[in-house]
Amino acid sequence: MIRLKKIISVLFLTLSVFISQAFAEAGVLGQHKGYTLEKVVILSRHNIRSPLSSKDSLLGKVTKNEWFEWTSKPGELSTKGAELETLMGLYFKKYLESEGFMEENYVPKNGEFLFYANSMQRTVATAKYFSSGMLPVANVKVEYHLPLGNMDHPFMPGINFVSEKYKKQVLDEIDRIGGFKGLEKEYAENLAVLRKVIDYESSALAKKGEDIFNVPTDILIPSDTGEADLTGTLRAANTVADALVLQYYEEDNLTKAAFNHHDVTYEDFEKIGALTDLFLTVVFGTPSLSLNEAHSSLLEIQAELLNNDRRFTFLCGHDSTIMSTISALQVKDYALPDAITKVTPIGVKFVIEKWKKNGKTYTTAALVYQSVNQLRNREFLTLNNPPKVYYLDFEGISRNKDGFFEPGVLENHIKSRLKAYDDLKAQSAD
Repeated sequence: MIRLKKIISVLFLTLSVFISQAFAEAGVLGQHKGYTLEKVVILSRHNIRSPLSSKDSLLGKVTKNEWFEWTSKPGELSTKGAELETLMGLYFKKYLESEGFMEENYVPKNGEFLFYANSMQRTVATAKYFSSGMLPVANVKVEYHLPLGNMDHPFMPGINFVSEKYKKQVLDEIDRIGGFKGLEKEYAENLAVLRKVIDYESSALAKKGEDIFNVPTDILIPSDTGEADLTGTLRAANTVADALVLQYYEEDNLTKAAFNHHDVTYEDFEKIGALTDLFLTVVFGTPSLSLNEAHSSLLEIQAELLNNDRRFTFLCGHDSTIMSTISALQVKDYALPDAITKVTPIGVKFVIEKWKKNGKTYTTAALVYQSVNQLRNREFLTLNNPPKVYYLDFEGISRNKDGFFEPGVLENHIKSRLKAYDDLKAQSAD
């Protein structure tokens, strides 16, 4: 009997640990009994867009196959992307109503809610469709501060300062993860899958003897201000992989999405998606780069968290905006489940929430995104069929047993990372 009790006790402990880990890795918004939701700040990536390159540029030269016929111009939100973002907004409507954060068909008071997007069609449109789903009768105005087609500073992960000393520090950090030669070797299988799916050997470039996937990778760090970028193999791989992943979500016929390769699997598309994850991780996740690039977005988030008149904020940018921001916050390694790209999938939202309990304010930080099937099948999102939610952990701070950061912990962490930017800038002076 004693032995049986011990076994039951061990099983119960194991189950409790499993449930705790499952909540940490893929939670559900709204499972915070005893806490009252008071504030929401969202940094969102736009939803499905057409590829940034047109079929007449690189994409048309790397394959003899016909790409998906997009409903929008290069780089603009697609019709399906608009539908999916509206569905996400509708989910947040139901979620926020269920938490008592707002009434049904709520119309915010002046300054209470903010929708602010980068001055690009895909980001402004994403914010508009999200707001129409979440606040269908409020006639929300989406702010953008520059002429359409220009990158607004809070959303552009650009370099704010540079020096030869700083460049060396960035290269040293890349070397510590294997350097470009090491990364190309590590991702050789992913590159092979990409080549196979697009039939690169039959492409116009290959017939001319060019191999864009066999050019040494290097990093371009601007001499003044601007965005860092890669050249060579990993840059080309990112451009083509990005288009293939978008085609996978947009094309209903999976065989057609793989250019009529019947043997291409979901796992193959994950390997292709990993190439875009790699690009983002290097260019916007390298520690010294991300801290430099995310300074403006962190300031914007900090200001919104401290704004006592604001209850809800929706900032719409790009995968690079989110990647640099959470990397600057020293996010712990993660791989999002049920996603082709595992770090910043299409339409993903970095959500910070403030919750009140017993007079104290706690915070949560999570990535919220539509699963592969929810994206492909345009699934309605409900409280019973919610989007995926992944709660984040950061170096140097931890969550309590309820999954919350204790009062002031996350806010102080953001403040410390802004100071780390100042320190890096001072240390990098030649």
